[in-house]
Amino acid sequence: MATINCTNILAQPALKGQSTLITLSGAESLSVLPVLAVGQLATNNSNSVTGYIDFVDSRGHQFRVKPVAPNKQFNTGNTNTLNALELITITY
Repeated sequence: MATINCTNILAQPALKGQSTLITLSGAESLSVLPVLAVGQLATNNSNSVTGYIDFVDSRGHQFRVKPVAPNKQFNTGNTNTLNALELITITY
């Protein structure tokens, strides 16, 4: 399976059981968004939290991830936030 890395540029709420919005830079969105699809695996590289893409804004710079493991929260550390500059790996 192939992977692509992207960087979240805005801190976002990352509450347990809820989808988290990932915002890409304009340049990065041009290369990343065209290969994204609902159902692809996303991994937060800072803590190995995983989820599945449940929405892709193909006209903008964002996609959403529905968290699944290990704690159903796509966050950074022990916070309720996905920090800016987090590296996300998408498996497709």
